[in-house]
Amino acid sequence: MKYIISYSILLLVGTLFFVGCAESRYDLTEPQEVSIHEDGIKNRLSDKFHGQLIREDNWNLFACAQCHGANYAGGTVGVTCLKCHSQDMGPEACNTCHGDFADPSNIAPPQGTNNETSTSDYAVGAHQVHLYGIQIAENVACSECHHVPNSFTAEGHIDEAGSRAEVIFGQFADLGDSVAVYDFESLTCQNTYCHGNFEFIAASGVPIVGNNFAPNWTINDGSQAKCGTCHGELDEEGELITPQPMGHPGSFTLTQCWNCHPRVVDAQGNIIDKTLHINGEKEIF
Repeated sequence: MKYIISYSILLLVGTLFFVGCAESRYDLTEPQEVSIHEDGIKNRLSDKFHGQLIREDNWNLFACAQCHGANYAGGTVGVTCLKCHSQDMGPEACNTCHGDFADPSNIAPPQGTNNETSTSDYAVGAHQVHLYGIQIAENVACSECHHVPNSFTAEGHIDEAGSRAEVIFGQFADLGDSVAVYDFESLTCQNTYCHGNFEFIAASGVPIVGNNFAPNWTINDGSQAKCGTCHGELDEEGELITPQPMGHPGSFTLTQCWNCHPRVVDAQGNIIDKTLHINGEKEIF
């Protein structure tokens, strides 16, 4: 008899348990998507955009790598950064922080590291012209004005927040007799070979000297690259008086330069081979 009672009790408890589960399952809440990030993390217009947050953290990508992996391919969360950061080096590519994010080959501002886009801003200035658009000479490499790091995390690459990029002129810019420097107050490049800090000795022994012009980094109207700026002379209106450097023998006009420099300019004074102009050589005949 007692076994019948025991089984009856077990049956009753089991029935109540299953009935309870059957009824309560309809009360279960739907699972919510959990994210460590706030809304707007992928919206470039949001103040919660991940690029803005990383900028505010002085470009520290360590937190990203902790979850998304050292190669940003997914890591512990299984979410890759490389879908958008598809260029070589992923989020650590040069054009992530400065340059054109849509074009990995264009790493010069604009935009700058703080979203600067105007050439009147020193962070942008004449970067594009120097790296990609020089018409009278070969384009300039980043290393002629900056120390180029071997990696994103290289020492000296990212300094304290708010500090400016160092300007350390390379061998070409520093070909002149005096040391090439950049003045952060006046925003001018000074004593650079490429802007007229040169001296050649003529056959007569007389020095032929450039103007050692100091261009303003934020002026991009072409006036600082006119013939007569780095060598020769301009009048008060900016019109060419003579293209001849100081000490140059004879007296010649722009349309006569080709007589001695025929591989460099044509009879109208136009540069016909920019690899032979501003290259450290005299290029005569």
